[in-house]
Amino acid sequence: MKYFISCLAAFVLGALLLQGGATASERNYPGKELNGTWEVVKWDFHGVKGMDSPEVKEFFSSSHNSAIILPVGQIIGFWLTGERTGFITVGRRVSGYAVGMKLFLPISNDVCNVGAWKYLCNDNGNVDLSDKDLKNDIKGDALVVTDSYQGMLNLGYPLPKSMVFYKKLWPNIKNFFYDLNMNDGGYIYSIFPTKNKDEIIFFAPGKGESWFGVVLRRVK
Repeated sequence: MKYFISCLAAFVLGALLLQGGATASERNYPGKELNGTWEVVKWDFHGVKGMDSPEVKEFFSSSHNSAIILPVGQIIGFWLTGERTGFITVGRRVSGYAVGMKLFLPISNDVCNVGAWKYLCNDNGNVDLSDKDLKNDIKGDALVVTDSYQGMLNLGYPLPKSMVFYKKLWPNIKNFFYDLNMNDGGYIYSIFPTKNKDEIIFFAPGKGESWFGVVLRRVK
C-alpha cells in the first residue's frame, strides 16, 4: 500500500510539473494572436456618407477615438507579456493583459491629419520625432507608442444582437473582440480578430450609422 501511495504521489507531482512547464512555454493567454507585425491594408468605413461629411471630420479630430486611423501601408507591431495588470479608468479599477504597440519607421505624414496622432507632428503638419521624449521612445527601427505597462488588453464578448450587426459589416470576424486601452486609457478602441488569423480589424463607432474600421494584415 505504501508503495502504491508513493508511486501515485510521484505520478501526480510529475504531471503537475509537466503541466506547469507546458503552460510556461506555450504562454496561453488571451490576446496572444495579436503578437507580431501587421500592415494597414485598407480603411473600411460603413455608413459614412463622404470623407468631407461632418461625422468624418468630427471623428478624425477626436484624440480619443481616432487612434484607430493609421495610414494605409503603415507597419505596426504588438507584443503581450501575459502579465496581469490594472489601473483606474472611467472611475473603476480594471485588469487585463499588458500590451505594447509600436509604429515602424518611416511614419507617413498622413497621421498628422488625425487628432490622436498629432503629437507626432510639427506645426507644418509633418512627422517630427526630434522632441526629446519622442526620441527616447525610438527603439531600433520603430517608435514605441505604448509601452506594455501603459497598455492593457481585455477580452470581450458582444451581445448576440450586436454580433449580428458587426458580422453584417465584417462577416469574417470571430465571436469575440479585445478592448485595447492605450496609454493608461488615453485611447480606447476595439480589435476583432478574423477567422483566417491573418487579419485583424480595428473598429470604432461614429455618429448615427457611421462605423470606422481599419483592416490590418499580418506581416510576421
